[in-house]
Amino acid sequence: MAIATQDTPRRRLSDNLTVDRNPFSPLKEESTWLKFETGEANELSVTVKIYDLQGNIIRTLAEEEMVPGPVISYPWDGRDDKGKLVYNGMYFYDVKVKSDQEEREGVKAIGVFK
Repeated sequence: MAIATQDTPRRRLSDNLTVDRNPFSPLKEESTWLKFETGEANELSVTVKIYDLQGNIIRTLAEEEMVPGPVISYPWDGRDDKGKLVYNGMYFYDVKVKSDQEEREGVKAIGVFK
């Protein structure tokens, strides 16, 4: 698979990012779904990470190569990479999508309360 290089055009992905329940309570709901549109590339490299306000990585939801669909979605259960529930507050999910044609990135805020 050819991955985007420095010469590959960059576009914002933020307009295509959605969160099903925002804010959400991991104690009341099983998870919230993070969704985005991928475009029409043949293959993609997708990275999805959750960050706290200080910029620390809380959870890595995806680091994979895939065949795109119309909408890609990942659940987040309000837990960090160690399986512990996160504290109440604001978090961000960052999505990076690379193909042989372009590179896109977007960030969206998520509120968590218990």
